Amino acid sequence: MASPTLRVILDDNTGDIQYGGGTWTVSALVQWYQHTSNYPAFAGNGKFGSFTLTFEGTSIAFIGNTPDNTFDQFATFSIDGGTPYNASYGVAQPPAYIQWYQSPVLPDGKHTITVDHLDGTAIDMALITVGPNTSLANKNIFVDDSDPALQYDGHWINDSSGFNAGTLPDGQSIGNTTRRSTNVGDTMTFQFSGTSIALYGIFSWSNIGSIAAMYTIDGVTEFQTYTVTTNSPEHVSRDGDAINFKFYEKELSSGNHTLFMNITDIENQTFIFDYMVYSPSFSSLTTMPNLTTTSTTTTSVPITANPTSGTGITQVNASTKSIPIGPIVGGVVGGVVLIVLAFLMLWYFLRSSRKSQSLPFNHVVPYPANNASAQMAETSMPVVSSSDNVSPFPHHPGHMGFASLSDLKRDRMEQSPGRAVSPPSGQARSDGTSLDSSQRNFSPAASTARTDGLEYIPSDAVPPAYEALSTRLAPQ
Repeated sequence: MASPTLRVILDDNTGDIQYGGGTWTVSALVQWYQHTSNYPAFAGNGKFGSFTLTFEGTSIAFIGNTPDNTFDQFATFSIDGGTPYNASYGVAQPPAYIQWYQSPVLPDGKHTITVDHLDGTAIDMALITVGPNTSLANKNIFVDDSDPALQYDGHWINDSSGFNAGTLPDGQSIGNTTRRSTNVGDTMTFQFSGTSIALYGIFSWSNIGSIAAMYTIDGVTEFQTYTVTTNSPEHVSRDGDAINFKFYEKELSSGNHTLFMNITDIENQTFIFDYMVYSPSFSSLTTMPNLTTTSTTTTSVPITANPTSGTGITQVNASTKSIPIGPIVGGVVGGVVLIVLAFLMLWYFLRSSRKSQSLPFNHVVPYPANNASAQMAETSMPVVSSSDNVSPFPHHPGHMGFASLSDLKRDRMEQSPGRAVSPPSGQARSDGTSLDSSQRNFSPAASTARTDGLEYIPSDAVPPAYEALSTRLAPQ
């Protein structure tokens, strides 16, 4: 049996990537994986961004925003000191959020890749295909929606269409496919060995509606609801589809686990699943446990949402058995006997009625005594507390206090006509990055001191890669 393909996901801001060519800027938007994306805001007038990354595996891919078509649509790549070569991003309508590079297959081991001539191109994440002996220590495993280890039940649709990000560049989902459902009772199951797991997808802020889902890991169940109203800030600002939307995450003890996800309610929305990320309990692909098991055939009973009693799921085992002839024959005979007895009782009743009509006039046939009405016992319906539905969008200042993307875009474009690429101010980070404070920030990490000695530096630069999504500075 061939070994499964395993990939690890690397965030752009982990510190493994060494940025060069100038001081890179960190965009801290919730739409980016781990809420950060690095780009060379200084690019232009013959200046280009570059970065170097040493990784272990057999191939690597980069994902992020490409610049609009007024900037160069290619970059230069060199692997392990080899001759640099140019590769086009292949975007029909830039800018776009896509996988803009895929390396050739490499020998299993450590490699160093240098990427140059980045004319405003952003990097959000890297996907690295591991070899049999690649160390997975402190790594995170990427599981695409098309991974055969995922089991779907119900009416899921395999979809390869892109997404409309509103004020941000449109693009493709990670891996170019998603699984979509609009049906209550659709389920997904995944077995893994690890210490944490997170489920990501695409969520539409355009449609007023809601999704409710149940997540069960090792017998422990949690409920999540995702709601869009006319007053949702993201709906008002026309944010559109949010890529890298984290539907669920859970910290776990080390070992084997089973995640079961079930859609319990959905109104004017679509549950769009893109990928999972988990921290492995195993050290390499060769030591990865085989959690595939042979299970009996089951029929999932669809869940009917009930606002007063909550929801649940039932599994009914459906196995093949021989037909019991004896009980069937007995049932037929018993039915015939009952029919005969009913006929005899009817005959007796009719005969008795004819006799009663011949009784003397003074013969009194008493009426049966009236029965008292039985008192009905009142029972109250169980009520599910609203705390059973945990919304991932609490209304607190850290979430509500930011300007909308549309407002930021309009004001920034008014302040920065044309191609504004003034270099960022402030002290440079040790890894060559600074914080674009003009971006709406949902990442707690961006507003607190870093433990790695790096510092986010405010910048007024308008990144070439984000001309179509330029945002304004916070009000003075």
